[in-house]
Amino acid sequence: MAGTDATAKSKLIKATESLHRIVTQAFAPEPDDPRTPFYERERYAAALMGVAQYFTSLEGRPLGQRFFELGSAIADLKRPGNVGSH
Repeated sequence: MAGTDATAKSKLIKATESLHRIVTQAFAPEPDDPRTPFYERERYAAALMGVAQYFTSLEGRPLGQRFFELGSAIADLKRPGNVGSH
């Protein structure tokens, strides 16, 4: 039983480190990227993909899938060629 707890704890730590790295990278400003609504949506979408990956890696696939769908929907908002874009 102790081995199972250690494995679960190790998995949680690795998933949390990965989540932190992905979210930090998503919101780290690139020098050449202006702070436009398009780039901000891309940052939020990337961060949400990290959250999706986090839950999926912890056997929360249905929850992870919902975050993946949310991130994809945000990334698709007002993208050139989509309905409703100007």
